[in-house]
Amino acid sequence: MFNSLLTRIFGSSNERQLRQLQRIVAKINALEPETQALSDDQLKARTDEFKQRIAGGESLDKVLPRPSRYAARPVAACSACATTTCS
Repeated sequence: MFNSLLTRIFGSSNERQLRQLQRIVAKINALEPETQALSDDQLKARTDEFKQRIAGGESLDKVLPRPSRYAARPVAACSACATTTCS
C-alpha cells in the first residue's frame, strides 16, 4: 500500500525517466531554428567543437542536445539520389 501511494505521488520509475527524457527532447527541439540557419559545412565544423568541449571535461549532458539536433537535420542528399529519383 505504501509503495502504491508513492507511485501515485511520484510516478513509476518509467514515468520519471520519461519525464526526464522529455525535458532533454524539449531542449533539442528548441535548437531547431539555429540548426536550420547553418550550412552543411558549418554543421560539419561543429563536430570538432563538440569533441574539444568533451575532451576539455564538459559533461555529455551539457553537450548532448546540440549534436542531437544537428544529427536529426538532413544534410546533403546521398549520391545515389543525385542521379536517380528517390522514393
